Amino acid sequence: MKIFCLLLALLGVKPACADEIFSLALPECRAGIERRSTEPGVLLVRTDCDLSMDSLSKLLREGLPIFFAENSPPVNAVGLGRLMNYPQWSLALARAAADSKAWDRRRGRPAKPPRHENQVVTALLNQSAYLGDLRAVFLRYSLKACVAGVEKVLVFRAEDIFRNDLPDSLKLAAGDLLPGDAQVWLTLQPADDEIRGLSLP
Repeated sequence: MKIFCLLLALLGVKPACADEIFSLALPECRAGIERRSTEPGVLLVRTDCDLSMDSLSKLLREGLPIFFAENSPPVNAVGLGRLMNYPQWSLALARAAADSKAWDRRRGRPAKPPRHENQVVTALLNQSAYLGDLRAVFLRYSLKACVAGVEKVLVFRAEDIFRNDLPDSLKLAAGDLLPGDAQVWLTLQPADDEIRGLSLP
């Protein structure tokens, strides 16, 4: 696909694959941010390895100025890919679910049907599992990044998530089932707005 896009560019044809690309070498690997002409308001984070939240913040902090430049299309959403690409955030989600009455850890699903796991995980990521590392990155643009929604939630055994080092404070059993991965989308809204989304008990 990259070769195809390059060939189109050499021929003077503007490719729809990724019209703007920012790439940065991080401690873990090289990662990037891209924008396509078909969806100019959406940025996509691309990484082939797991990133710390420090590295994700660095990528966004250094790459966003390109996409927020004067006369650029307004950005209203950021696709981060899979949550498991950010192990610290994945772990924070599992901890939040274990500590929430909205998640049935024994069955590995929302405690109160018909709530869908996507709804509960979205709410957790916006509340107790929201990591402050992202706040400062977007505040420089007077924006707040909220988790607009998630897809394809994956559930794992607690012993696999915490690698047999179960936190005593959560009183987890090895076989408890907790969410640890999903496809995550951020929406950008004015910083003085409250985070919108499903509230949890």
